[in-house]
Amino acid sequence: DYCQPILESVAKVFGDTVDKTGDIQGLIDDKGDFVYTIKDLGSKIVLEMKDMKPITLPYIKEQLDGGMTNRAAQYGIFVSKKREALPNYVGIFNEYDDNKLVIALGSELEDEIIHDDLIRVAIGWARLKLKQQSGQGPTLDTGKIRTKIQSVEAKIAALTNVKSKCTSIENDTEAIRSIVASVKDDIAEDLEEITKLLNA
Repeated sequence: DYCQPILESVAKVFGDTVDKTGDIQGLIDDKGDFVYTIKDLGSKIVLEMKDMKPITLPYIKEQLDGGMTNRAAQYGIFVSKKREALPNYVGIFNEYDDNKLVIALGSELEDEIIHDDLIRVAIGWARLKLKQQSGQGPTLDTGKIRTKIQSVEAKIAALTNVKSKCTSIENDTEAIRSIVASVKDDIAEDLEEITKLLNA
């Protein structure tokens, strides 16, 4: 429910559609919480949303494979509410098998920093991958985008570290808040650059 208006706002920009399907029977069962349809291609992206831990990579792939088959989708995005639920090597943004993307929206220590932007980046990534495969899209500079994502991850780690220290520090709070605000601005700039790359 939290992600639905974000997905709908992304779809509106592109003239695409998004349907909440988690309670609706598909071809096999009810796998696939949302189906995002790219209007000019007719291609579908299935999204699986999870708020649980721990989550293994085999489980993620199983859920996405099942969701894609069930919803006749060509690409799958697995969304974890907390990155601590995922294996460390997955991080906040990682693609597998060329058609499965895993993202983590927040942390147990720091919440709601980049939810909207990261979902927008994930949909943009999947859209361009499907457009490329159909011969209708520009070349996606995955290396540059991955570098920016790694930069975001490093800054989030720094931000989380600072925020956790804030709980036990009474003095110098203004200086710490200034650091937090600066890092948040840096994160927003990086994500904006990623969005521009995806929309190029």
